[in-house]
Amino acid sequence: MNRKRKSYCWLRNPIVPVLFVMLLLAFYLLFPSSLFESLYSYEKKENLVFIVFCFLFCLLIILGVLFSLMGKKRENATSSLISRKEIYGFSILFYITLCAYLIWYLNALITIDFSTVIKDFLSKGFTSIWNTDRGHISGITTFTEFGPVLCSIGTSLYFKSKSKKQKKKILKKILLIVFLSLIRFFVFSERLATIELIVPIFITSLFYKKIKPIQNYLLPFLLLLLLYFAFTFGEYFRSWKYYSSSYSGSVFSFSFFRLVGYYATSINNGNVLSNSVYISFTPYRFFTFIKSFPILGEIYTSSSYYSIFQTAFNLYCNPEFNNCSGFLDFYLDFGYGSLLFSLIFGIVIGKSFLKAKQQDTFSVAFFSIAYFCLLEIPRLSTIGLPRGLFFALSLFVFSFYRGKRKRNCLILLNV
Repeated sequence: MNRKRKSYCWLRNPIVPVLFVMLLLAFYLLFPSSLFESLYSYEKKENLVFIVFCFLFCLLIILGVLFSLMGKKRENATSSLISRKEIYGFSILFYITLCAYLIWYLNALITIDFSTVIKDFLSKGFTSIWNTDRGHISGITTFTEFGPVLCSIGTSLYFKSKSKKQKKKILKKILLIVFLSLIRFFVFSERLATIELIVPIFITSLFYKKIKPIQNYLLPFLLLLLLYFAFTFGEYFRSWKYYSSSYSGSVFSFSFFRLVGYYATSINNGNVLSNSVYISFTPYRFFTFIKSFPILGEIYTSSSYYSIFQTAFNLYCNPEFNNCSGFLDFYLDFGYGSLLFSLIFGIVIGKSFLKAKQQDTFSVAFFSIAYFCLLEIPRLSTIGLPRGLFFALSLFVFSFYRGKRKRNCLILLNV
């Protein structure tokens, strides 16, 4: 009987994504320089000061998590009931996200030259569609970034709801947003639009769904295989047609090194630029999202620091792999002083994990987004990007509409 006893999956532990990031850093260090240069067409450079910063950043997050987990644990005091205010907050997020997606597709339909698309499709096939314009309208369609928080909250409400009718309504809304993101994935090659929905849904489900011990061990490997084959499918249509004639291996090895490359080149860009751009000692990179605003964006991009950064990137980095590692943003803002943030972030994520284990809807959503941000940090810093701002805004909207009675509702609401 004990052998078949179910438990919660260990993947939900907040230390797991940090260890994964440290594994990626170690993998990058062991990556042969000659192979790196032949695969990604630019030099691999290692700045020891920056590499040490990256590892310390991760270790301090773990330390913060462990510190926050000390003391009393109340995992059994679960919050299994949902209120009308939570359903209302979820619905508000859904309609905002849906409107943003509809505007995105409407703008795509307006900007795409369909006569050219049809000609390209007849001559080049399905992949030609991926070369068309996107449907972005800065500041408006970015509200699609409400999707990850929406899907996490919706998943929590789905598991907690006792009404079959209510469950169906919630599920339909989640599936609709996922479906709209899948169109962006297949037609416009925007893989991240789907990934940033699937990850929070999966992490959220780990707080409600118990699994068998054998599944606990097999699940990580199955997820990695699923990620690899999904990425290979996308790369076959997106990039393989350009590299198949010059690449000696198969599409499977090509997609593997391509997937690894997104992280390896990002870390390498961080190494290169940390040695080429001075530390500003201002939250300059932290406010990268300002570029998306009409007037403020012009002021931001006209600064000398922005010019220095872009010049260094164009000189030393491969423009095809244009992510510069999330670690770099923290390092260039305050140098080793940014390590204080990593400790604070570790404490915050640890506290949210304790609340999430009690199945508090807001805490589960916050934790799932933080988990996703940690997985992304070797590639880029979500905090400084527009989507990071919208993640925070969507959490604020839900917290506001579900009422002040919850402890995690922002203090500003009580002013």
